[in-house]
Amino acid sequence: MATEVPFPDRPFYILSKLRGGESLALTLGGEGRAVLQPLAGDIAQLWTATPHPHGGSVLRHLASGLALTYRTRHYSTPKGGGYDTPEGAVHLTAFSPGEVRQVWRAEAVNGWVALNTRLDWEYKLNIYRSDPRGDIGVYRWDGGADNESWTLPVEAGEAVATELRYAHRLFTDVIARPPQRGPVMVVDNRAGAELLTDVRWTPRTYEIERAFVVDEACDRGPMAAFGQAAGFDKAMDGLIDGQTMERMIQPLPEGDPQAPYRELIDDPAQALVEVPPGRAYGYQAVVDYVRVVAPFTAVLRLRSAMTGRLSGEVAITGRFVGVNPARSEVQVQDLTAVGADGGAGELVGVLQPA
Repeated sequence: MATEVPFPDRPFYILSKLRGGESLALTLGGEGRAVLQPLAGDIAQLWTATPHPHGGSVLRHLASGLALTYRTRHYSTPKGGGYDTPEGAVHLTAFSPGEVRQVWRAEAVNGWVALNTRLDWEYKLNIYRSDPRGDIGVYRWDGGADNESWTLPVEAGEAVATELRYAHRLFTDVIARPPQRGPVMVVDNRAGAELLTDVRWTPRTYEIERAFVVDEACDRGPMAAFGQAAGFDKAMDGLIDGQTMERMIQPLPEGDPQAPYRELIDDPAQALVEVPPGRAYGYQAVVDYVRVVAPFTAVLRLRSAMTGRLSGEVAITGRFVGVNPARSEVQVQDLTAVGADGGAGELVGVLQPA
């Protein structure tokens, strides 16, 4: 008894069991024909399955959106009416809701899959005469021959953003954020008789936030099947004197500006301490931040997990949202009157970290 199996819920390849030293993938050829090509891990070789309400699924070519379609021949009966039977070569045609000739079912066959027409279970997708350069169509079941057996491996790759460019050199919505204060480093010279001088490292930590948000109005085309895009690998890293700097970071997914990617960077500040005798000074790093919102354009492409190949190309727009350190300083407080642990003292100097 035939066992129906579900189609993958992610983009997948339709690979033939025919052996010619390489895997052969079903794809779109000239004039809408279905053809075989060596597997390349290309978006043009991928398919998706859209479940049909009455069973089976429509198989759609991911890059074009066209549906794998078979033809039928009508046979009349002596008492009137008649019936339709699948026959002939298959083609890729525009998707038509309710068109039964675009509906297929998958059947498990000895570790492989047969692709059956929903109209008649006995008619399967077949490579005619086992010729990988010939016609592909529907044909009556032949017991699981190589030319009618397939496998449906999922493409586990991802959409990645490439050619990321900021749309303007002037960035919008530059907003100052409250400064971040680090812990106070106390240098106590109350028992000393001479000026205490030394080079010390004051604790300093940067907190950087980043989010890349693709505009909702963007049509991602076939890339939408892979969910959120990754590979946004550049971000603003400071806004100093109106100049913007970029640095490479680990690949990031697009995100929600309300839940951005956060990175903490420990970077102690070097400071020259000078504490007069009988005094206790506190040294505290203070980091000023700005919030930057910058429009960008990018190209989404598929990075295949099978071959590592990049294919497809969809232009998108969006916004980079970042909170970045703009400058830092070390503030010097006289803690003699309040004690080393007694709170904030009088500001007596400001140092620029080395």
